[in-house]
Amino acid sequence: MKRAAANFLVFRDSKELLNLRSEWNRIQELVRHADSSSESALEALLRAADVECGLADISDNAAYEAEKVTDRLAALHVQPGSRKVLADANAILRHQVPTVSEIAVSRPEGFSYYGLHPDSFAQCTYPSAKTFAIVGIRSVGVILSAITSAVLTARGQKAERITVRPIGDPYDRTVKLSDSESKWVISQTGAEAHFLVVDEGPGLSGSSFLSVGDALTGLGASPDRITFVGTRVADPTTLCARDAAVRWHRFGWQKAPDFFQCPPNAEFIGEGKWRSRLLPASTEWPASWLNMERTKFLCHDGREFLKFDGLGRYGRAVLQRNRLIHDNGFGVPLLDNRDGVSTYERIVGSPLSAADLNSDCLQQLAKYCAFRSCSFAAPTQSATLLAEMTRHNVREELGIELELSVNDLDSDQPVITDGKMQPWEWLRDGVGRFIKTDAGTHGDDHFYPGPTDIAWDLAGTIVEWNLDEKSAGIFLEQFRRNGGRTDAARLHSFLVAYCAFRVGYCRMAAAALQDPVEQIRFAKAANFYRNRLVEEVGFVTSPSRRKVDSQEGVQQLPR
Repeated sequence: MKRAAANFLVFRDSKELLNLRSEWNRIQELVRHADSSSESALEALLRAADVECGLADISDNAAYEAEKVTDRLAALHVQPGSRKVLADANAILRHQVPTVSEIAVSRPEGFSYYGLHPDSFAQCTYPSAKTFAIVGIRSVGVILSAITSAVLTARGQKAERITVRPIGDPYDRTVKLSDSESKWVISQTGAEAHFLVVDEGPGLSGSSFLSVGDALTGLGASPDRITFVGTRVADPTTLCARDAAVRWHRFGWQKAPDFFQCPPNAEFIGEGKWRSRLLPASTEWPASWLNMERTKFLCHDGREFLKFDGLGRYGRAVLQRNRLIHDNGFGVPLLDNRDGVSTYERIVGSPLSAADLNSDCLQQLAKYCAFRSCSFAAPTQSATLLAEMTRHNVREELGIELELSVNDLDSDQPVITDGKMQPWEWLRDGVGRFIKTDAGTHGDDHFYPGPTDIAWDLAGTIVEWNLDEKSAGIFLEQFRRNGGRTDAARLHSFLVAYCAFRVGYCRMAAAALQDPVEQIRFAKAANFYRNRLVEEVGFVTSPSRRKVDSQEGVQQLPR
């Protein structure tokens, strides 16, 4: 198997628990407004798909009822205003979903981060066939399979669907079909159905798509009657799954069109293109994991920029954070939001560098971290996965076993951190104010750390701005004086965790990208974090080297 050149932990499991009764009631409420509000209809569809996905993952019998709701709401999305479809959805929703009180659901990454809209699959050109068998890859494949089925049905073609969850090694996933699913595949093969395997991607390995293709052919489906439908241009030669290129070429491939097109009065500045438009010409560009960036556009007049913040409840949480950040004097004004795309006022100013650090800037950094520690409380999270990530990445990068316990990274006051405290993420405007850009998304995406102690942002500031011992002490004291709350004794552990994540992120990004210039940028950044990681690991493993001001509770940081 061709494995990735880097084996680091950078993506976290972003599952959350949903109260099933509350979620079902919320869907009912949204459906009541679906005939007059397309936003409510889409929100209901997204939530129904979450419920179906969570129930299917635990093989609960209620998944069948949830699937029918998802199908009706997908049909309503495809045929807005259909009274019959709406009545059918309401009829099903009146029956209570039984057996479980809570379900665990994974956040659909495309709808949350990457500018995916269900209508991309509604606009797709599918192969010519009378009968289609659609296999959605959970999680996002639930709603994509429902939309695809609804579109084909509306066109007068026969379509049925199931969803599956590939399991195992991320580079060599497998699919285990139940008896009923196997019988369905065999019957669809006998009916000469064309199989559509739908999901976001392919990702770094392509193994999720390939595992489904293998499962279908293993039950007799012909590869030439199997088409993968995804969201990215697929280059099989770069995929890391076992024999990826050979296996991939057995199947058909269709890329769904991009729903979010560049507005006529704007230019696309995603995939790292923002650097040429927003950074001074003399600035050395920071590295960018190009296909992991959010979709964004800059208006030609330079006064506004647009960014995908997420559909439904996922985007709404980002909007609330951004409004609060701006209202407290730290962020940019939010002007509008439609279809998950937010319009922000562009603040004209100069992006900062570590060389721009002065007392005013340091104070603003401290105030901002203190503000986040008090304003964005999150449910208590176990630090087990964060500690596992740290130990694993240190082992991969430095070849040593780090003695780090869960308690070293635990927090009794977790928050949604900023997660991106790099200097170029800050602007100094025309009147000298320091403004944080892109502040609402990174701390709650599918990368580490997820909700954790504000010490993550403190560590990020110290590392990214390369604060010396004196500046770090002033920064932490200002943080405390502005009401910031954290356990200073754990800061060194968070410095290690931060550097371990960042070096892993850089190594993984360099391995995933084909752009040699971007790879060089990431290699340089990885070396920067590696050097700091070596230094911080020494402090964690040698507690006697730490100094604490017991009167002020300020952790001093020898360099």
